[in-house]
Amino acid sequence: MKKLFSCLLLSSISLPFISSPAKADTNYHLNNSDIIEIFESSLSGSTISFTKLTTFDRSSNNNVFFGQEGYWFDESQNKLYFQEMSGLSQVTGRHWVYDLTDSAWSATTISSDTSDTNVSYSTIPSSYSDSISTNTSNISTNTSNISTNTSNISTNTSNISTNTQEYQRIPQTSQLIPQIFQLIPQIFQLIPLLLQPFKAQIHYLMPKLQLIQTI
Repeated sequence: MKKLFSCLLLSSISLPFISSPAKADTNYHLNNSDIIEIFESSLSGSTISFTKLTTFDRSSNNNVFFGQEGYWFDESQNKLYFQEMSGLSQVTGRHWVYDLTDSAWSATTISSDTSDTNVSYSTIPSSYSDSISTNTSNISTNTSNISTNTSNISTNTSNISTNTQEYQRIPQTSQLIPQIFQLIPQIFQLIPLLLQPFKAQIHYLMPKLQLIQTI
C-alpha cells in the first residue's frame, strides 16, 4: 500500500494534464507501477477525494507498462493517452487510450515522421492563456453591451416622459373650450360700447354712402 501511494503521488506530479485541469476542481492521476490505475480527484469545499476510474489489465496485454512521461490528456476528445513500453522498457510503437466518456480502453498506433527507432515522447504542457484571454474579452464585450442597453433604457424612459407631458397638455386645452363659449355673449354686449365713440361719424357718413349707391 505504501508503494502504491508513492507511485501514485509521483505520477500525479509529473502528469502534464494535472497543471491545467480539464474540469473545474477535477484532476486525473496515474498509478504507473506493477498495477496501472487511473484515479480522479475532486475538490468539494476544502476536502479532496480520490476515486479510481479504471485498472489497466496488464496480464491480458503482454504485461506492458506505460512510459513515465509519454502521456497526455486530449480535452477535445475527453481521452487520456499513454505510450506503451514492453517489459524490457522498450518503446513498442503503440499508445493506449482511455476514453473518459465511455470508460473504455483501446490501443492505437500514432503516425510519426521521426527517424528514431526507439523514440520516447515527453509531452509539453499546454497553455490555456489564449482561451482565458478570449473569454475575458467576451466578458468585457458583454459588459459593454449591457452598458449600451442601459443607455437605451434611459433614452426610452426620457421619451416616455416627453410623451406623458404632451398627453397632459391635451386635457388642459379641451377644458378652455367651454370658457370660450361663455365669453361670446359678453363680447357681443361690448360691441355697441366699443362703437359708441364713432356714432357721430357713422351718422355723418350714412347719407353719403346712400348717395354713392344711388349714383
